[in-house]
Amino acid sequence: MFACSILKIRIPFRSQFQYIRNYSTNVTSSLLKPSQIPQTVAISGKVLLPRTPLAIYGQDSAKFINGLLPIRPPEVDVDSRTKYTTMLNSSGRVTADLFITCCHDNKPVQKSLGIENQFCYILDLDNAAVKTTLSVLNLHALTADVEVKLLPDYEVYSLWDDVNDLESYASKFDLFTPDPRVPGFGNRVILPKLSSDTTEAAKRQELLNIPGLPDLSIQDYNLRRYLFGLPEGSEYRINKSLPLEYCVDYMGGIDFDKGCYLGQELVCRMHQQNMVRKRVTVVNINAEALKDDKDNLIPNKDQEKVQDDVQDDVQDDVQATEDEIYKPEHFQLDPMTDIIDTTPAPHMDMFTPVFGKDSNVFRSKAASRPSGKLIDSIGNIGLAILRTDTECHNFKVGDYNLTPIVPFWWPVSESEAASS
Repeated sequence: MFACSILKIRIPFRSQFQYIRNYSTNVTSSLLKPSQIPQTVAISGKVLLPRTPLAIYGQDSAKFINGLLPIRPPEVDVDSRTKYTTMLNSSGRVTADLFITCCHDNKPVQKSLGIENQFCYILDLDNAAVKTTLSVLNLHALTADVEVKLLPDYEVYSLWDDVNDLESYASKFDLFTPDPRVPGFGNRVILPKLSSDTTEAAKRQELLNIPGLPDLSIQDYNLRRYLFGLPEGSEYRINKSLPLEYCVDYMGGIDFDKGCYLGQELVCRMHQQNMVRKRVTVVNINAEALKDDKDNLIPNKDQEKVQDDVQDDVQDDVQATEDEIYKPEHFQLDPMTDIIDTTPAPHMDMFTPVFGKDSNVFRSKAASRPSGKLIDSIGNIGLAILRTDTECHNFKVGDYNLTPIVPFWWPVSESEAASS
């Protein structure tokens, strides 16, 4: 995990993941807490999400879901009826991320489905993953007493207010739940698009007119996700991404002590053998581009002076990150751009002569090794998947410096637990 030299406050999250590998960089940044989100970012609002709900109901629905997903199905008599997880293929790679809500005792929802007193779950997933996920569910449903029904007449909203509490609205809407991934991120609600039922129409109108929640764009929602360090939807590389690398375990999306499920073998092996080599985290892309060094040729410079200059630049980057996390710059980097590790290779001097021992022209011996990829970014804030063994390293993406930021909700590392 990234080390933090600015703030030492950490919010513990999920005790079963209390001790993990240390992940740090010498261009450090503060742990990002909800109270630290800059005022330039919307602190309240509602967004219509590009996600589609579907229902799974029937006598075997709990058993059916338990065999497909890496979590136990949510239950009625627990604090949170909604869970976040991913569906995997047989090799343990992500095919879709989804939210699942228990609706066993939700009579309005069951009535809208034309059922009564049945085990019922509502899933919502990214629009792009609906077709393939529905095919997988229908295939497995052939051997179970369940029905899978797409709900195209429903839509999913995300709502958040960092000033006022929205819990009072939970009793007014049938499918209003806190986002289960991270404390304080927001709430989710599933509503009919249009309804002839006057009660449902009134509920929809009330949601759309909640005071202090302006209509925002999907980019506002994505920026909030990036600041919290939450990947979602198409940011998972279908049939390639590993759930542990995308921090699904940190978000409570994997029960390591449950029985068999689709894709379990690789997930459990990575967990038991500590094979997680990469993690998705927040990154800050420095506003100023790297100086042109003419292909890393540095003529007529004393090596010690160069190293001092590099250290000064590092300190400037740290101070810039302290001053403001988010700056709405106008540049945009392509998704899945390589992130380069510019730290010199181990056991090598930082600079070596280019044309022989007696040359006064030096080339940086930075290994320039790809250490991950930029998943996506808005302005100078984004999500990236980075190697966890790049301790005290510097990074760049394209022509810009890149600084990892520790999400506040990540579990406590062993070293931090010992020092606290």
